[in-house]
Amino acid sequence: SKAAFVQGVMEVQRLNPNLNIYWKFFACTGAQMQFLFDKNYNPRGTEMLGAPGTDMALPQAEQARRWLDSLPWPAGASKRIDGLYISIGGNDAGGYEHPVWGEKGLGALIAECISPIAEAEVLWDGCEGSNYVDGVGEYVSDTRPGRYSIDTPQGGGLRGKYRYLNQRMQEWSSTNGIDIGKVFLGQYPDLLHSSAVDPATGTPAICGEGGEVWNDPVGSMTKSWVSNADPEDWQYVADHVLGAIRDAQVDITAELGWELVTYANATDETDKRTFFDYSTTHGICAAEPWIHINETAELQQGIDMSTPLADTSFGAFHPNAAGWRQIALRVAYHLDKFVKAEQGANSGSSTTSSVTPGATTLPPRVEASASDSGFRPELPAAAFPDSDAVVTPDLARDPSGILQVTAARWQDSAGPRQLVWQLDLGAGRSIECVNCAFLNNGTKRIISAVLTESFGKDIQSVHGYEPSAFDRDLRASGWAAEFIVGSEPAGLLAGDAIRNWILSCSGDSCRSTNLGVTYLKWDNKIFSVRLCSTALKRGYEGVANRNVVRSSARPFEQREFAFDRVVLGSPDYYPYYQLVGDDLVVDHYETTGCAR
Repeated sequence: SKAAFVQGVMEVQRLNPNLNIYWKFFACTGAQMQFLFDKNYNPRGTEMLGAPGTDMALPQAEQARRWLDSLPWPAGASKRIDGLYISIGGNDAGGYEHPVWGEKGLGALIAECISPIAEAEVLWDGCEGSNYVDGVGEYVSDTRPGRYSIDTPQGGGLRGKYRYLNQRMQEWSSTNGIDIGKVFLGQYPDLLHSSAVDPATGTPAICGEGGEVWNDPVGSMTKSWVSNADPEDWQYVADHVLGAIRDAQVDITAELGWELVTYANATDETDKRTFFDYSTTHGICAAEPWIHINETAELQQGIDMSTPLADTSFGAFHPNAAGWRQIALRVAYHLDKFVKAEQGANSGSSTTSSVTPGATTLPPRVEASASDSGFRPELPAAAFPDSDAVVTPDLARDPSGILQVTAARWQDSAGPRQLVWQLDLGAGRSIECVNCAFLNNGTKRIISAVLTESFGKDIQSVHGYEPSAFDRDLRASGWAAEFIVGSEPAGLLAGDAIRNWILSCSGDSCRSTNLGVTYLKWDNKIFSVRLCSTALKRGYEGVANRNVVRSSARPFEQREFAFDRVVLGSPDYYPYYQLVGDDLVVDHYETTGCAR
């Protein structure tokens, strides 16, 4: 959900509200070019994480064809992909059979050069001079063919694979009658530079040089993959592999007429090939890194593989939240420029991109401290005891028209007064909606949809904005509602029915994405995703508290762990955290795409 393309295209949609942008994300961890057309794969990490069978997904091109067939094309219109964004090449940068990993591209290169296995020199002899590393570098530079390379007639090495990919896309386009417009290729970031400056060159130093202060967000660099890095090994990789990949991408986009989504501020060839702004001060060992070390990746997504020598997260050496945001900005810049150019071509006018390529943050990103989320609704004076509890006309109705309010009153509570709406449900039925006046419209739509279902009759009341809630709680921002069902058998059935209804999908259409629900809590279980475009059932499911069970829960725990209520959230923004000492604190917020 944090992928740069997803963030970038959502920003383009925000900047062009007059357009309906249909998009789909098919990327997969560890995928190679063969998974685009020729080979099924495991969506949880290609072949490494699972055996062939029901878990295997169709080639990505076939998934794309089926999705395109499902779209509502106008009668007589030809099918067309206006813009195709691909980020591929790193896992194809093999060309030499690794003695342990096989051909695994950059992943095996990291293991060879800078993992604890490489440092221990148990399986092989480090990086510089390694047959595998030399093989990758020579292969990328077209001086050594690889097992999966196409040597004729497209040429060898990584450039040959890109040429072959272009040929296969043209064949796919012709066979399926789907025109492919502009192709965008995502450039690979440089992850090996520190925040120090090499005094000899005046340019950013390779990690391990220049006496930089190592990034240590979790106080455990002694066990980190990069704690004992050999700068000579890292320099070798930068010179022989990463630079060669960037050169190949710059050359092939010019040759094939693709557009390179570069992370350099300028557009000249030097910046394209050096990644200057991405590498400067933000490499994996920098004070403010844009790349995960293994420990921060473990905190973010857990351990993916455990061996006697090391626990490994596949998120290591991939961008962190700040890194994805920077890449997303470049994606948004290139796609927005393209969209506006297409609009200008169709209307006869010229337009320019609304995104500034040199900016440091996406417009939807909101800075926030741990003590003040910055999103709490402003309550009217009548909510406080030193004022008269008068319901003004603007508070006696829902200005959005989503909820039908028949009566309104202030209700005293331990904190500020609560505004209680009486909602008309039709057929002589009504229900109280507490502080629903201060909810965002997305959450109001969820309330309206839930109450109109058959299980709505078993809901006792609805609670909205909670001014006493902890800052990180969605209720503190008016981004979630609680549907009180009680703990009697009828209520338990109603809670299960709401959960099942929200999680239901038909084909690619899921109710949670249609309603913009990114958070569901019921019966001590939490379903959560970061983006409104991601279905809850395909997202995260966890236990709120393993030590609390329904039978022994006290009234406070009944509420907090949702034994007597269903909590549904539609947040405008999602919090991202950082470790400060032993505490998680909110670092900033990023848009979820729910606001509408």
